[in-house]
Amino acid sequence: MELALRTEHIPFSSLCAFFDAAEARQRAGQDIINMVMGRPDFLPAPHINEAVKKAVDDGQVHYTSNYGLLELRQEVARKLKDENGLDYAPETEIVITAGVSEALHLSMAALLNPGDEALIPAPAFLSYGSCVHMASGVPVFVPTEQAKGFQPEPDVLERHITPKTKLILINSPQNPTGTVYPRETLQGIADLAIKHDLIVVSDEINEKIIFDGAEHISIASLPGMRERTVVLNGFSKAYAMTGSRIGYAAGPERLIAPIYCAHQYSAMCPCTYAQWGAVAALRGPQGHIADMVKELDRRRLMLLDRLAAMPGVFFVRPKGAFYIMVSIPGLGTPMQAAEFLLDAGLAIVPWDEEHLRISYANSYENLSIAMDRMERPCADASDSPSSPNRPAPASQRPGGSFFPHSPKQKAAARSIFRSPAFCF
Repeated sequence: MELALRTEHIPFSSLCAFFDAAEARQRAGQDIINMVMGRPDFLPAPHINEAVKKAVDDGQVHYTSNYGLLELRQEVARKLKDENGLDYAPETEIVITAGVSEALHLSMAALLNPGDEALIPAPAFLSYGSCVHMASGVPVFVPTEQAKGFQPEPDVLERHITPKTKLILINSPQNPTGTVYPRETLQGIADLAIKHDLIVVSDEINEKIIFDGAEHISIASLPGMRERTVVLNGFSKAYAMTGSRIGYAAGPERLIAPIYCAHQYSAMCPCTYAQWGAVAALRGPQGHIADMVKELDRRRLMLLDRLAAMPGVFFVRPKGAFYIMVSIPGLGTPMQAAEFLLDAGLAIVPWDEEHLRISYANSYENLSIAMDRMERPCADASDSPSSPNRPAPASQRPGGSFFPHSPKQKAAARSIFRSPAFCF
């Protein structure tokens, strides 16, 4: 029996693979420090949890409008106007989704026709290419350079535009690189979108996690961009509500209406009492966000200092989110390096053909130990390319690769690993 090709050609996520591998080793008794997941290791503020409990106690456990709670949409509209300079009607221009992941999936399903191309600056978040594939679109990964801080260059983007290009998918502050797009970069992308009549889908989930005086600017706030931009955001990162799965899509009604239509037949609506928690998150005090960002910055600075002292480790100083992209050529390919470091008790994820992603959503103490475990093998590999600590190819290692799926999925994985934008 032939299965749908749209899923058979989607590779298994290396992020999920290494997270599962780390957990399996932990269950087997190995001491593993997990730096794979982009999940804040903080709890939601007490007033958020209390609002969720109250909603359950009050019987707020049934469906809401497919658009989501009106109270939440009103608070989202206020937030977007006050913080981002964006004016949306809560009744028709905002839809509450099951996290930004659903908003992303629905945006691709609603906006792309079969064969339409979506430009994606790379390295990119793991879901982007697969969501485009599942919408029968074609992801076109546009490489960015580590030497240029992973900033997308409008002239490079433009060279990838064809008659089939439909939209540009951007993410700032960016996962996995921690890059924050300055106004001039956003303006360059906006100019391209207007010139070529393209839609922009802007994932802004990390907007509040910013360092070094960087500024978050929503591309939708630039002249001529409101009418062609869908803004995606949510509560997972700033409010540490990853398990609540509350996100939203905002934009002009002509773009939100098809997203809403698709949403009706997928999640219908997110968890009702979690939506009330999101209402409390926006209405309540915001000081806990600043506290979290301060602690994340403390971890970031420690990691940057430690990595800078390691021979053979190359990285770009991130200004947002909680990730650092590193290259460790002395440990082989990113997959080999990640497998080798896992043996050393450190789980990080191979991201593309050159880089691994470190998430510092873990305690300062654990991260310090993780750097200790990383320091020795990096030094040994730097001292001698033939060091006994240099990892063997995955095919020669017990257990082999972490991609044990169908031949088509393995072929897709190999194809992405070879691409300039391998993006699991």
